[in-house]
Amino acid sequence: MLQERLGRKQVLIHAHMESLSKLHSRTNDGHQLRQFYDSYDSNIRALERLDVEADSYGSLLIPILLKKIPDTLRSIIFRANPDADCSLGKL
Repeated sequence: MLQERLGRKQVLIHAHMESLSKLHSRTNDGHQLRQFYDSYDSNIRALERLDVEADSYGSLLIPILLKKIPDTLRSIIFRANPDADCSLGKL
């Protein structure tokens, strides 16, 4: 719908990337973590619908996202998968 209104794919891509960079959840609260994940997932799916490959921005986005999650969750992620920071799919 936004694409029909705006008609500029790059504007939409920038909006989704900006939204991803503004995500914040440095808490262990389950509700806030769920909101963080839902927002993340929504933006990533929107980028996929715009034919933007995760490989083209993943290496830039991964460190930003890892800084936004609680240390305890980051530890759990890397214990489960030491290569979690290699791609968005693994993260």
